[in-house]
Amino acid sequence: MVPTPSERVHACVDGRLYSLHDTSTALLSRDGGAWYAVATVGLRPPVHAAGGELVSWEFDLHLYKSTSDSDGWITKRLSLKEFVRDKAIPHPDPSTGCTTRPARPSPSPVGGEASTVAFVDLWRGVFLVNVLDELPVLRDIPLPAPARGNWDNFLYQFDPSYFRNVTVSRNRHFIKYVEMEI
Repeated sequence: MVPTPSERVHACVDGRLYSLHDTSTALLSRDGGAWYAVATVGLRPPVHAAGGELVSWEFDLHLYKSTSDSDGWITKRLSLKEFVRDKAIPHPDPSTGCTTRPARPSPSPVGGEASTVAFVDLWRGVFLVNVLDELPVLRDIPLPAPARGNWDNFLYQFDPSYFRNVTVSRNRHFIKYVEMEI
């Protein structure tokens, strides 16, 4: 059993409550099953400059290792200046016209020595992070623009899981993307 993360994982930041979600949590087996790691990425409020322009998107990597020398749940801050997808196609909030927050990403363990996990936001892209690195870094791989028939779904923030999906193959070292135009 994995111990429940501490209350700091369920923190209130800028008046908003942030918590772990099982749909965005990855389980990684290490050293032939001798120990495991649990990783999830939580969204934080973005950082804005004094003039209101976006400085960076902020995330918390919550990590638990089952080793005897583990400190329990730890949190590491991740930052991304901008999403590659948002450069080409800004992700608008229909009520304000401002770029929206990313969706809660769903994880897919990729593996390897660095325990790479692909966190997937079906509108924006795949975010790779080596969760066991001392200083993990998010790498952004954008997904293709929405199909023509799905633009309204994109603009009005409908759940993309009904017509878009991504899978990561550990054996073939590729990312497969599919979209149905509705």
